[in-house]
Amino acid sequence: AIMFLTIGIAAIKDKLYYQKIVKDTFKNKSLMLMFGFFTITISYLIIHFHNIWQYNWTVIITLFGWLGLLKGILFIIHPKILERLSNKVFIRLRNIMPYTTLVFGLILAYFGFFYS
Repeated sequence: AIMFLTIGIAAIKDKLYYQKIVKDTFKNKSLMLMFGFFTITISYLIIHFHNIWQYNWTVIITLFGWLGLLKGILFIIHPKILERLSNKVFIRLRNIMPYTTLVFGLILAYFGFFYS
């Protein structure tokens, strides 16, 4: 929740800066490999400790774990596919993505910190 809130606010504050970061990431092969390892590690931890498939809001965390694992694998095995997919999604959603990220962060913060 905190990560989504922070990124959402920062991207709203300076959209062009974060759009440049996304483009620059794919130009650096070492960074791509490191992101792959990092994403796989964090995603594995999410899956290991929270692989809960219930029909409620907690399944969002499980889905993020599995989608993150797939993304980490793509970072390492086939970064060009990930880059093409990211460019297609990013171009279409670049104006609403910061706000979507912020709203998603608010939803996760509500469920994570206030919902019982």
